[in-house]
Amino acid sequence: TTVVAIEGRNRIEGVWLAPVDPETWEADPENREFVACDTLLLSVGLIPETGLATEAGLSLSRHGGIAVDQHCNAVSISATGAIETETAGIFACGNVVQVHDLVDYAAEEGERAGEAAAHFVKTGKAGRRFVPVSAGEGVGQVTPACISLPVWSDKVYLSFRAAKPMKGATVICRQGDEILVKTRRPYLRPGEMERVEFSPALLANECEVVLEVVQ
Repeated sequence: TTVVAIEGRNRIEGVWLAPVDPETWEADPENREFVACDTLLLSVGLIPETGLATEAGLSLSRHGGIAVDQHCNAVSISATGAIETETAGIFACGNVVQVHDLVDYAAEEGERAGEAAAHFVKTGKAGRRFVPVSAGEGVGQVTPACISLPVWSDKVYLSFRAAKPMKGATVICRQGDEILVKTRRPYLRPGEMERVEFSPALLANECEVVLEVVQ
């Protein structure tokens, strides 16, 4: 259910609740019911705080966070959506990239950003090639925006959220016809971040990597 109307003047007196279709996420106000109450607590969606990033001219991903590669290095995205270049020396992690459900995930991302920053300081900026990463069927959002080549870490992590609630879903990460990851999940919810990982050695070329969820 969801709240479709709030009653009261000066102080809340009650709310109208309506059922929500699990497939379309549309509320049905015709079948709403009134619940008397004096307090309403709201848990609403969050978006990354990217004010400073925008002022600095950094690119944002489709879901509103700073666009980064797998090493948390900020990347520039053209008007056509193509990955153009890294932003040298700027690394982003945590909720400015994507809103995390668990502080553990944010901490791990911070560690990866720190390692990448240290690697940058030691080696300097090298020529890079980019493998775009996109959300396929059944996926609402995926991070990072791309995979930078050559990859100097031993794992590539992709974080994603399902586009809708699903039971018995199969998560597939592929590059063309090559399957990089295929795993079964008993249940997926848009409100819960999920992750998959794979070895960069599986990347065959610079073609787009697509993450999808099917039932």
